[in-house]
Amino acid sequence: MERKRVYSVLFACFGFLAVTNAAVGFQDGTWSTAAVALTALGGAVTFLTALAVAVRPAVFTDQTRAGTIAALAAGVAAFAVGTVLSLL
Repeated sequence: MERKRVYSVLFACFGFLAVTNAAVGFQDGTWSTAAVALTALGGAVTFLTALAVAVRPAVFTDQTRAGTIAALAAGVAAFAVGTVLSLL
């Protein structure tokens, strides 16, 4: 398996777990709306971006590299902020 595909699958798993984490926090009622929204949004962006690269690694070219990395970074950052908000 290509290295790009392995990393993409790992990021997709991370994104999926972030969305499920937000769903559990929402269902428990222990998380604020902002925490749930940011965590779910970050997880969804990470999951969908990574899934696109995992399914079609040819999408991740030199022209799209910066945008793909920025989308993954934004997803992870939103997840991190949502997690911090959930702890407050």
